Amino acid sequence: MMGSSTTTETSMPNQSDLAFAAVADLATRLAIGEEDVEVLRVESVTWPDAAIGCPEEGEVYAQVIVEGTRVLLQVGERIYDYHAGDDDMIFLCPSEDRDGGYDFVPPPGDPER
Repeated sequence: MMGSSTTTETSMPNQSDLAFAAVADLATRLAIGEEDVEVLRVESVTWPDAAIGCPEEGEVYAQVIVEGTRVLLQVGERIYDYHAGDDDMIFLCPSEDRDGGYDFVPPPGDPER
């Protein structure tokens, strides 16, 4: 799984500028309409280091606390995990896993979606 972090969920995930940016990016990557991308979660996250929860193999990261955001998107049955640091630059944290490398995939009908 991706790096450990502390999360706090926001109350209005669809209102987040970062969520809108992530949806637009994913729709472009997949050549689909933005309406085909579902926002599952938008979370405020305290990342434990400068890897922002998405370390690259062989890289070394500053051991500093970074306040940021995680946006989980879904297209079909696949989950996509977007991360941002305190600079609000959102990026896809790549994963070959169907759940996007995220250890919890909200079930259909989850009231926190």
